[in-house]
Amino acid sequence: MTLSAGRTLCPWLIARAADPPKYRQVHSELATLLQDYSPHVISKSIDEFCLILPVGVRHASPAVISTQIKSRIKSEIGDYLRVSIGVSTNQILAKLVAKATRRMRIYYLMTSVSSPPSSICIMTVSLRSSQSEA
Repeated sequence: MTLSAGRTLCPWLIARAADPPKYRQVHSELATLLQDYSPHVISKSIDEFCLILPVGVRHASPAVISTQIKSRIKSEIGDYLRVSIGVSTNQILAKLVAKATRRMRIYYLMTSVSSPPSSICIMTVSLRSSQSEA
C-alpha cells in the first residue's frame, strides 16, 4: 500500500522515516544471538528467522529455548522489538503458528505426539519508535 492510499484510509496516519542501517544492524544482532541455540539459523527476511534445533539440544525443551530467546532479545538487543515465536515439527508450520498472532507470544503446533518439535520460527513483529521519537 502506498503512503497516499494509507492516508486516504487513515487520515491521522503518522509516517516515520525508514532507517535501513538500523534494520540491518538489528538483523545481524538477532542472527548472532540465535546462533547460540542452533548452527542452522535460516534468515527468511530482514525480520524473520527459522532455527532448526539440532538433536543434541533436545534435552532443553523448545519452551525453555523459546523463553530464553525472547528474554535475551529483550535484554541484549532491546525491548523495542516485539517478537512472536512459533514452534512445530517443520518450518512451514512453525511460521504459520508464529504468524497466527502477533502478540509477542510463543505458540506450539505438533503434528504428532511421537515427533518432537524441531523448528522454531522467530519473527520480529514491529519496531516501536525510540524514546527520542516518541
